[in-house]
Amino acid sequence: MHRRRFLQVLGAFGATVPMGPSFAAERRRIVVVGAGIVGASVSYHLARRGADVTVAEKAQPGAGTTGRSFAWVNAHFSKKPRHYHLLSQLGVAAHARLERELGEAGLLEWRGAIEWYGDERNAAMLRAEVKAMQEWGDTVRLIHPAEFASLESGLRPGSVLAAAFAEQDGGVDPVRLTEVLLRRARSSGAQVVHPCEVTGLELRGGRLRAVRTTRGDMAADCVVVACGVDTPRVASFAGLAVPLRHAPGILAWTTPQPRLVNRVLVGPGVHFRQLADGRVLIGEDDGPPPTPTHAHLASGPQDFPTDGFQALHGAQLLRMGSRFLPALADAAVHETKLGWRPMPTDGWPVVGFAASAPDVYVAVTHSGVTLGPLLGQLAASEILDGVRVDLLAPYRLERFARPSAGGPPVSPARASA
Repeated sequence: MHRRRFLQVLGAFGATVPMGPSFAAERRRIVVVGAGIVGASVSYHLARRGADVTVAEKAQPGAGTTGRSFAWVNAHFSKKPRHYHLLSQLGVAAHARLERELGEAGLLEWRGAIEWYGDERNAAMLRAEVKAMQEWGDTVRLIHPAEFASLESGLRPGSVLAAAFAEQDGGVDPVRLTEVLLRRARSSGAQVVHPCEVTGLELRGGRLRAVRTTRGDMAADCVVVACGVDTPRVASFAGLAVPLRHAPGILAWTTPQPRLVNRVLVGPGVHFRQLADGRVLIGEDDGPPPTPTHAHLASGPQDFPTDGFQALHGAQLLRMGSRFLPALADAAVHETKLGWRPMPTDGWPVVGFAASAPDVYVAVTHSGVTLGPLLGQLAASEILDGVRVDLLAPYRLERFARPSAGGPPVSPARASA
């Protein structure tokens, strides 16, 4: 689907022009827990509608998974079945809408993504995935090696049996986007409080009265739990079980380099892209990092525990990237980070009010970078207008009470945002 068509479809959800405060907004005191990209988007969309918004962030904005994300805006092959692919397509479109709405230069780069394989098994899978996505109306297409070389002349991809180009994909600076969204939310009257850890919820007669925090109680009619890997802990205060699975990811950033590549590149075993400041961001597709300790899981995203361990994995990622981008051989690793993806056990987002806790709205997803702008818009509509958005029907928490949720299958793509 072309980006212009994305925006037309997105307009059906009333995403383009704010309609002014609704009756619900005038009486709703809302605490948003978490100031990553999802929490920031929810806060921005609520505040611009006139809601009384307070954001409680236990560390600092963007310090969790948002700041440790590959930040690829995409509706990639792993986004299955069709309803999840559509949600992701609309997520890409929501970024384009938000980019115009915010009017901030340099937040996003719309240069597309290329994925390729040199072995017949994965090449066949890629061809099949491209065909399936095209049948769903996606603009992704197979490209010949000559076009591949013209798009990325500095790349040395080795054997290429199949390559695909998704020209609608982009890359975003997730921390800066989070900061801009929170700044705009503040200008609409929101408060952002950090460091501020949520320690409980005050519920009376099944209704929310206040959110308890390390900075005191915050009176609230509604709480939005959008705190990534900390979601299960905060949701448990309302008696909710939000199941997340172990999903660590390693990223390395090089020192700034001359312009080497222009797009998101997904090759055998590694994915990388070059940021606006010249640094090359490299992620590993295979070989998960060591199992984290319970302390790591409890506290969320962590850097590697020792300088030696960090240097070892950073150097390994640099070597993997330099196989395809020889100019990286002379680069140095600036930093290496380990982050925990907030991955629901079936791989799909969890979004919406919980039936057993009508004042508690949950918004957690691995694809927070891609879906953040869209989820913020839709959450504001559900919270302030009292509607249930059909698009979000497959992603309610109650699905985990059913025998099988049937999550998305594994595909050639390992990298996501």
